Amino acid sequence: MRCAHRAGWARRGGEERCHGCGVRRFTSYGAVRPPGLAVATDRTFLVGHHADRAAALNLTRRARYVYAGV
Repeated sequence: MRCAHRAGWARRGGEERCHGCGVRRFTSYGAVRPPGLAVATDRTFLVGHHADRAAALNLTRRARYVYAGV
């Protein structure tokens, strides 16, 4: 069944429910994250460079795996 949700919405307790099909839509929730502030890190050029190299190495390994027919 394809519902266009034109029958209206019932609102209760942070959610809305379509009268036609019963689908729920959540309306009052915050972003999911732990309490407190995030820890600031001091990223240097070398840290970013090493991360880029590791990512490139992972991509080449996966490409070899796929194209080798394994």
